[in-house]
Amino acid sequence: AWEAKNEFIVGPMRHCVKAGYHPLAWRKAIVVALPKSNKHDYSNPRAYRLIQLLECLGKVLKWIVAVRLAY
Repeated sequence: AWEAKNEFIVGPMRHCVKAGYHPLAWRKAIVVALPKSNKHDYSNPRAYRLIQLLECLGKVLKWIVAVRLAY
């Protein structure tokens, strides 16, 4: 399946790297606030740990750019 459909991912990735563009849709994240254990006052924002769930294609593009910059 990957061999037949890889251009649907590889093509846009190449274009983004060449143009120096990171699409806005790939930069979006879902943030979840998890309460820390053993905290007495949950009205304090420091009593929560924020977890960001990022878009997979955005992560892949950031990794490609990081590898190219390190090379």
